[in-house]
Amino acid sequence: MPKSLMQHQREIDRSSDIELDMERIEQDMREILLAGDEFPLTYRNQSGIRCYATYDRDDVINAMIELDADTHNRAVMMTRTDPIEAAKILTQLMARAVEQIIGLAPIREAAEFQEDIAA
Repeated sequence: MPKSLMQHQREIDRSSDIELDMERIEQDMREILLAGDEFPLTYRNQSGIRCYATYDRDDVINAMIELDADTHNRAVMMTRTDPIEAAKILTQLMARAVEQIIGLAPIREAAEFQEDIAA
């Protein structure tokens, strides 16, 4: 294989590896945040500087309130009168909040960082 074709294949392989890493990071982040635990993320910013971010239950709660403060407050107040319905509402809101956090997190940069370390 000429060098240019080999290089092109390596780029395709690297891109595929990054996509797989992104999916794995997103899934791990989803599971960990929904469990109420911390999720550390290491990545390089646009300047190439290594950065660290930790997402935790405070981020999830803040995102829940930002998404729909009225629903959050109503569900919290319902915990005494109708705890099952309150739990359903909070669970749905929490899932939306976690997806928002994942959407805003530097997942691609973290996957690229992991690929760079592995190489």
